[in-house]
Amino acid sequence: MNTPLPSHTPLPLPSEVVETLYRSNPWWQGEPAPDVPRTRRRLVGQVRRRLEYGNTPIVAGPGPLGVGKTTMQLQIIRDLLDEGVPPRHIIRIQFDELHGADEMADPILHMTRWLERNVTPATFNALAQQGQPAYLFLDEVQKIHNWSNQLKFLVDTTTVRVVGTGSSALRIEQGRDSLAGRMSTVRAGVLSLTEIAEFRSITSPRHFALEESFGQFCRREFWQELAEHGRNNAAARDRAFRLFSECGGYPATHDPSQLTLMGFHNFVRPDNWYNVPMGKRELTSADTGGRDRLFYLEYKQFKLIGGGRPAFILAVGAPLTIVACAALLLGSETPWVTIAIVIASLVIYAALAGIWVWKETQRSD
Repeated sequence: MNTPLPSHTPLPLPSEVVETLYRSNPWWQGEPAPDVPRTRRRLVGQVRRRLEYGNTPIVAGPGPLGVGKTTMQLQIIRDLLDEGVPPRHIIRIQFDELHGADEMADPILHMTRWLERNVTPATFNALAQQGQPAYLFLDEVQKIHNWSNQLKFLVDTTTVRVVGTGSSALRIEQGRDSLAGRMSTVRAGVLSLTEIAEFRSITSPRHFALEESFGQFCRREFWQELAEHGRNNAAARDRAFRLFSECGGYPATHDPSQLTLMGFHNFVRPDNWYNVPMGKRELTSADTGGRDRLFYLEYKQFKLIGGGRPAFILAVGAPLTIVACAALLLGSETPWVTIAIVIASLVIYAALAGIWVWKETQRSD
């Protein structure tokens, strides 16, 4: 007669971790999910299709901060709730806001064991057998040490659908080897021209669909269709490109609703906000009366970083830099000349950048 194994009760989670989990998953207690922008990136549909119909249990979405990875997760969660998925089958963990996780060994596995016993109505495997699998959304997952091996063990021993996003593409890529055959990747980049047109309510050009194989590039008809597509959508494409050149490719610079809904604190973290000179007084992030003004100044600063106007500075500064490098190579016999040219180039480059930023600041006043 086989003796049943004793049930294992995992160590309790730190109280601050439990509080953060419930705050990040308000739908567990019947509260609505956070508001999300009305505009949607194509990224949302791509990840959702991989999640539902893909051949891997994990869908990874690496990409820089501010391109909409967190928004994508919240929009998919909103869809799942609207489709009738039980709220306690949906779990979201924001690791860059999860204080206390470092105190645990294998925090992903520790938390999922706790969730199976305290949040979900049954284990992940039992839910999957009932035809109602659990969904696990992990944001900034790369911040957890040994995250890939933990996810490998999780999906090898349980049936759960996982979406993992992170702002460090390098760390996400480093986990691909241990998750081979278990993870597919949907890269999150800046907006495409078609997405900018949609965000700006421009008559959006039809997206030119590509086949899965490279054989299409060998067909003459493919290039003819592509050229025709470009001619038919030239006006919308050119207008979208001008907007891209002026404002960059980040969603918040093209969706006005995100300025008040999400704010630019997604790009400039609250703990990094600084006082902004406003004449005779200082405006801080806590000054709610002038918050819109702060968002606008951050937008102008963000536009200078991601827009096309700094191209002028690069166009002027790049030749100077090239001259300096050439002098460095050719002027070994007269090092003082080389040093003088390099210093002069850097001073001129900095002066041009300073003048341009000053002009933009005056224009925003």
